[in-house]
Amino acid sequence: FSDTLFQPWLCASLGVQERWLKRNTIPRRSAATLTVEQFRREFEIPNRPVIITDLVTQWPAYRRWSREALEGRFGDVDVHAGGFTMTLRDYFQYSDEVRDELPLYLFDKEFASKMPELADEYSVPEYFSDDLFTLLGDKRPDFRWLIIGPERSGSSFHVDPNATCAWNACVVGSKKWVLFPPGMCPPGVIASADGATVQTPVSLMEWFVNFYDHLDEYDGVENGPVEGTHRAGEVLFVPRGWWHTALNLELSVAITQNYAPPSGVRRVLDFLRRPNRAELVSGVEDSERDSLGDQLESAILRSRPEVLESASQSRNGKGSLAVSWNTLSSTENGGFSLSSLFGNNGNTSE
Repeated sequence: FSDTLFQPWLCASLGVQERWLKRNTIPRRSAATLTVEQFRREFEIPNRPVIITDLVTQWPAYRRWSREALEGRFGDVDVHAGGFTMTLRDYFQYSDEVRDELPLYLFDKEFASKMPELADEYSVPEYFSDDLFTLLGDKRPDFRWLIIGPERSGSSFHVDPNATCAWNACVVGSKKWVLFPPGMCPPGVIASADGATVQTPVSLMEWFVNFYDHLDEYDGVENGPVEGTHRAGEVLFVPRGWWHTALNLELSVAITQNYAPPSGVRRVLDFLRRPNRAELVSGVEDSERDSLGDQLESAILRSRPEVLESASQSRNGKGSLAVSWNTLSSTENGGFSLSSLFGNNGNTSE
């Protein structure tokens, strides 16, 4: 008996287990009743996840992004999946046939230039529309991706880049999410103190098989991990610094964007100026990594100076936000998003 041989076979053969889907502890709110002010007060500023319903269903994408429709409209377009380039039609065929432990995950940041109609068929929800990185224009870091994957594909545990928040809209299918708050490293994940290296299980299924049941140990823990099923028509808000993993429960199509709200401006600027920023800042050319923080602050001072003034007042009123690097790395974890760690095969955000 060889566990080295058995584990990959088991993870490739095993389906999603019912017990993985029983807990749903991510708060859910309807867009019909949740105001922008309430969202910011209850979730964005406290840095807590939430699933928002009754929102994606209003988009044209909700009616036009089925597998059949996408293949019919864009089947010959080249897309990126797991370090490979193939047509969208070929990727869907691959998704039908794959039996691997770690299916390739389509994660394409160039979809809006290759399939511009798609960019017109969804809109940034008002909850997430105040994004300071838009002040950089076309110099902003990579921020949006079209995501498609079959059952068992997804993103291994990571923290989103550049101390940003994110939103993920599931248009087709469903996903299982597990999120751990800043400073609480998930079981089976080992991160270095400076955020430069992270070790995770080889595949998402390996983590669920070997570590998911450890979540029982967090029952009753205040401000502990949350988990839940994210269904078509819903948007998940992923707060800054939270470890998270997403497992596709079936063929799923989603859109995700990272953004920097004014409430987190100091965290973003602090992150972009960390001593090892050349290793951690992502989404821009290597030559731009060192200066991205200065570029962003200059843009804010020119166009939105009140944002920094407000942040300074908060700092003076509630204590300094300029904490040490070791403290940031253990409590904010904004740097843990290295490409080698992901089930999405080299991409750094879901």
